Amino acid sequence: MQISVALPSEWGPIENLREEVEFSLSQNDAGASVRFTAREGRAIETAVLVALIGGGATVIAAIIQAVAAIASKRKAKTIKITGSKGGHIEVPIDASPEQIETISRSVALMQDPELHVD
Repeated sequence: MQISVALPSEWGPIENLREEVEFSLSQNDAGASVRFTAREGRAIETAVLVALIGGGATVIAAIIQAVAAIASKRKAKTIKITGSKGGHIEVPIDASPEQIETISRSVALMQDPELHVD
């Protein structure tokens, strides 16, 4: 499965953001099953990381938690997750691990989900 994570480029160079997300993932033992590659965003203001994952909802939950941890440091409010077929979910940055676990099961059913931080 592939998940794209779109982060505001004003948060820093894309490689630094990749390292920050991967470090956060390593804190909850999910890093071994996720590899990010940097990709140019569709807009100048967006940095996109693409993750190829194995492991399903548990790994997706870890990615959401890692992005939420980084986003909360930068005063973001929500993570919007959209699938290529049109489904969407909004996750508050301060969502509990239980809420994120439930959301991640829905995200696992999406085709090519993309996370956007607002």
